[in-house]
Amino acid sequence: MQKTFYRVSIKALVIKKGKVLLVQEPDGRWELPGGGMDSGETPEQCLKRELKEELGATPAKISDRPACVWSQEVEKKGELINRLFLAYSVKLKSENFKITEEAIAIGWFTKKEMTKINLHINIKKFAKLYNPKDI
Repeated sequence: MQKTFYRVSIKALVIKKGKVLLVQEPDGRWELPGGGMDSGETPEQCLKRELKEELGATPAKISDRPACVWSQEVEKKGELINRLFLAYSVKLKSENFKITEEAIAIGWFTKKEMTKINLHINIKKFAKLYNPKDI
């Protein structure tokens, strides 16, 4: 019988002039900043930790509820991994980002531009669902 694993990932939806902030992972794929929620962590605590780790950034404001929600199912080593993604709108205190081991490049992309880059499987669904007018 296949094992099923559930994981909640919290993402930062940072938008400037109609463009979404994405980070490039070491494998070359682009992704929203953020990551898996640790046990006992709130979404806000998770975002603060992940933004610091990936960008050296501090949020000035995090929305009270997710701006976008989607799920992704992946089979990995005989396990079915169900991931639930919650993307919160975030305003940053500063855009003085630093390149880290987790984010080797940082870029701003329109919805159309996102369809032309190497997106991580986790956010391909987000890119289809995302409507800048809704945020």
